[in-house]
Amino acid sequence: NQILLRGGPSHGRQLYDWLFNVTFPGQKAMRPEDVAVAVRLYCAEAVRSGITTINENADSAIYPGNIEAAMAVYGEVGVRVVYARMFFDRMDGRIQGYVDALKARSPQVELCSIMEETAVAKDRITALSDQYHGTAGGRISVWPAPATTTAVTVEGMRWAQAFARDRAVMWTLQ
Repeated sequence: NQILLRGGPSHGRQLYDWLFNVTFPGQKAMRPEDVAVAVRLYCAEAVRSGITTINENADSAIYPGNIEAAMAVYGEVGVRVVYARMFFDRMDGRIQGYVDALKARSPQVELCSIMEETAVAKDRITALSDQYHGTAGGRISVWPAPATTTAVTVEGMRWAQAFARDRAVMWTLQ
């Protein structure tokens, strides 16, 4: 989805400023049809460059309709996809103040949170895997993707590792 957000407002921003003031609010504003366009452009750019396997760090999967839109396009286009369903279940206190200050720099941006309770993230990722892993002729693989060590609990991290082991997939950390 970030392919539609990498222009104008993204230039000159550091990582957390870009994430919290551009990427996360932008993804929240996207409708499923916007996601479909973004995924189609992403696939076209990848294939044109000779890339036939995509690892999508899906951090906007908490918004209704986004997953379905993305998976429909991936299935139609025919690329291989690792849909790494990212999750955030805590914010390290050392970073929270910094993030709050960054959000205050852009008061015109609608604030949003991509945080999930650990149990909710686990349930959503399990359901996502049950529905989509191995679809599109086996080209779609679903992995758990804890965001970072500062944004995921130990419980969430250990769950992702066990989930990957039990389902014979891998897990990825941003």
